Amino acid sequence: MLASDGSWRLTWDHSNWKLTELPMKGKKVLRVADLQNPGQRMQMHSSAFSAENIMRMAHIGPSMTYDQVKDKILAEQTGPSVDLFVSKLTPEQAKNQEWLREVDWSEQKVHYLKVTPENVEPFSVSCKDCVLKTSWTTFSVYSPSSDMQLSDPHYTVMSASAPTAARKLYQMLKVNPDALKNIPWDKLDEFFKANKIGYKTDYSTWS
Repeated sequence: MLASDGSWRLTWDHSNWKLTELPMKGKKVLRVADLQNPGQRMQMHSSAFSAENIMRMAHIGPSMTYDQVKDKILAEQTGPSVDLFVSKLTPEQAKNQEWLREVDWSEQKVHYLKVTPENVEPFSVSCKDCVLKTSWTTFSVYSPSSDMQLSDPHYTVMSASAPTAARKLYQMLKVNPDALKNIPWDKLDEFFKANKIGYKTDYSTWS
């Protein structure tokens, strides 16, 4: 992951790049862009598409803007990286590789509450008989009787009904991580209702 001064975040794995505008004061709608990295589909010479190589050759830095990062990653991945990859192939193998230059960012606009701000990390808190996992966009807590073994999975889980509910609980538990310490699973719904935190309950179809 590469973070900027708080205006964007870049993450990647073997098959995808993800560029996200981060929440800032006065901005309600943010851009989130995904770009396929074809290296995962290449069985040979895929190092040309490794994130490390592309980052190094594109000279990506935290002082850049969202649009500059987007343009540089795309230019590197559809230009020099393709040239390097094709140069390692036989003429026969190199045929029909122009599709590699046609990849492009897929971008969407999302509400800022669906994007995790910089340095806002998920964490877990203990209830009386279970553990609740919370993040900026969701939370979840399984009943103590849940059995997640593959041989006979059954569970009941309560989770956020919307990102706003998750955000409210996250901020509450960040201030007071012991707020649920003495509350058992069968009283959590009362806690959520009393604090006006929207939640939903899901049951395994195996139950």
